[in-house]
Amino acid sequence: MYTPAPFSETRPDRILGLVEAYDFATLIHAGGTDVSLTHAPVFLRDPEHAASATQVDGATLELHLARANAMCRRLEQLPKLTVAILGPSSYITPSWYETPGVVPTWNYAAVHLHCEVRPFTDPERLHALFDRTARAHEPGVGGTWNRDGDRQKMVDSLIRGVVGYQLTVTSHEAIFKMSQNKSQADRGNVIAGLSGLGRDATQDVATMMAAYSQERDSNA
Repeated sequence: MYTPAPFSETRPDRILGLVEAYDFATLIHAGGTDVSLTHAPVFLRDPEHAASATQVDGATLELHLARANAMCRRLEQLPKLTVAILGPSSYITPSWYETPGVVPTWNYAAVHLHCEVRPFTDPERLHALFDRTARAHEPGVGGTWNRDGDRQKMVDSLIRGVVGYQLTVTSHEAIFKMSQNKSQADRGNVIAGLSGLGRDATQDVATMMAAYSQERDSNA
């Protein structure tokens, strides 16, 4: 991944924190003469470890795919994946800058995790993965779904059609492009502009920008 020096992020807590917060990933498999992509939610196997992690490499993730997904056959042949996570992102207009002569750009955070892959089909582990998915996202949409009662039978039937995968990170890249190369005034104006739009997505960028801007100013 192209990662200019001002935007490179190497701190494990920041990188794994993004993976935990933005858990719907693009899965990229390169083998032979072609490349295949699919999409799936991914979860750190030990999310509590993310905040205190001393390295990204060696971290483990879990996901599941439908057995009918052609990616499963590809992983049997070559058990390696790149997991691409896109965090908060937004278009940045030159109208927000005090500095003249600038052009439109895009602020964003992204992480690429290159992983070795091992399948699992243990029902208990697959149940736990389903439960974790529900616990992570049901509250955010006002839902209350769980596996209680008759739903258990439905899940039991469903997991026969899926394969779980454990991913171990072997290498990674991360870019957090948050206007670190701009002046304090320009950064402040961009943060204000994004916040003023009143959208969750742009506010997420503004919040991340503010943290990086404060770091840069304190290290100046």
